[in-house]
Amino acid sequence: MSIVVCLSIDTLSTAQSLGAPPIEQLVEDLQEKFSSVQGFSARFEHRYSGGLITVSITETGTVAIKKPGKMRWTYETADRKVYVSDGRTLYSHFPADRQVIVTPISSETQTSTAALFLTDEGNLLEDFAASYEERGNAEQSWTIRLIPHSGDTDYEWIVLTVDRLSLSITGLSTEDLQGGQSTYVFTDLEENPNLPDSLFQFEIPENTEVISSDPFG
Repeated sequence: MSIVVCLSIDTLSTAQSLGAPPIEQLVEDLQEKFSSVQGFSARFEHRYSGGLITVSITETGTVAIKKPGKMRWTYETADRKVYVSDGRTLYSHFPADRQVIVTPISSETQTSTAALFLTDEGNLLEDFAASYEERGNAEQSWTIRLIPHSGDTDYEWIVLTVDRLSLSITGLSTEDLQGGQSTYVFTDLEENPNLPDSLFQFEIPENTEVISSDPFG
């Protein structure tokens, strides 16, 4: 399937004035990089605003990703929580509430859920329309807006910030269907570390309420 690229004349002119490569070439290079990285670990800052909440929230923690489908997000701030996926099931643990939400993962949820985007082995060229975004530090990063071709997603768009030299992903933003915007900034990034599968296994603690969630139910 050929890439469908959406570019406005103004955005293209801005990108070219910054010495940016054609968006087609950049996305091809990013896809090659994306395919070569089978996992990473990092610290993150997560900011969320809009949508169903009336205040902005900023949280920090650590993340580990291992393709396909495995991830662990550990939030270290006051509202401590953990999201763990073993590739088949997503566990969302909220210790303060003594709750775990258990969500089965299928091929459909893998591609339609923003939280699982970084664990996917999909093809950026085929799955998204790409354009330059005027954000971030233009001297150090490229910022790319990706709009999914499929309408069956839980997000309107994804914006990636990538290092100009390494093409490593240093930031990710999404907008959900309720208008809420979620932004992650990654630091202390390590690509292709040795991450044991045990890191992505989750045991439900005792005296914890288990809530089953079917995203297509």
